[in-house]
Amino acid sequence: MKFLDAVFTGVGFIVKGVGMVVQAVGETVKDWGEHIISKEANI
Repeated sequence: MKFLDAVFTGVGFIVKGVGMVVQAVGETVKDWGEHIISKEANI
């Protein structure tokens, strides 16, 4: 069962890492989108 525990722990770390990357990309896209929208609104 130790092998399964290791697999689940590894998968958990990968999922957490992917989630953090997705969140970071989402924040960046949101900031970028708001910047473009505000720039367009000023024109």
